[in-house]
Amino acid sequence: MDKDFMASTVLSGIRVLDLTRVRSGPTAVRQLADWGADVIKIEIPVNLEADGALGASRDSPDFQNLHRNKRSLTLNLKDEEGISVFKKLVQNSDVVVENYRPDVKERLGIDYESLKACNPRIILASISGFGQDGPYSKRPGFDQIAQGMGGLMSITGEPGRGPMRVGIPIADLTAGGNGSIRLCFRHRCSCLIFRRLAGCVLGKYRDRQGTIIPPASPRVSLKLLTGRSTWQWQEKRSGVVLLKPSVRKNG
Repeated sequence: MDKDFMASTVLSGIRVLDLTRVRSGPTAVRQLADWGADVIKIEIPVNLEADGALGASRDSPDFQNLHRNKRSLTLNLKDEEGISVFKKLVQNSDVVVENYRPDVKERLGIDYESLKACNPRIILASISGFGQDGPYSKRPGFDQIAQGMGGLMSITGEPGRGPMRVGIPIADLTAGGNGSIRLCFRHRCSCLIFRRLAGCVLGKYRDRQGTIIPPASPRVSLKLLTGRSTWQWQEKRSGVVLLKPSVRKNG
């Protein structure tokens, strides 16, 4: 196979500035790094946020796995000098990825319009719990919140014992995975693969902005329409077979 089309090199020549934290954002950027992008992770000074304050500590296997194949730089984005250095990096980058609450990037002066003034070709990828606008947009979003409000917990666990969180951070992992795929394939004039292989110049093009709301599952729709708990509906009514605990001879 031609090395230019191997998965590990397909994004070589693409520079990504990683402002993400916790899991959903780092998952997205990790995939870009695995595909060969030059990723620079912007880290918060330890005097402003202790190591491991949000998520695993930097020496843990989980952190090292999430941030593999990345370089790092510590910047205080609340300081004018730190913002100045960051915007100089933006001038020679292709993508900025962040998962702050939407109002945070406005306060820091790193919203899309501010970044575009530094580099008209820049792509800003934002991951947030409740979208970039709307009544809940300023709320922080975590995996367990998405599982609970999305209805996933209501079909996990055992009837009569209450909702249960899925064992892995499925909402964060899905958001991150979808984010990386969207960056690479969303639109040929902004996607990274097209830019890498065809040399597309973004110019004044601006991708559609807004919040994408995926179709709700039947159980979520049922709850919204009737107010009835999904536990009240058995598998024959819902059309979906639910796996249940089962007893074995060995206990």
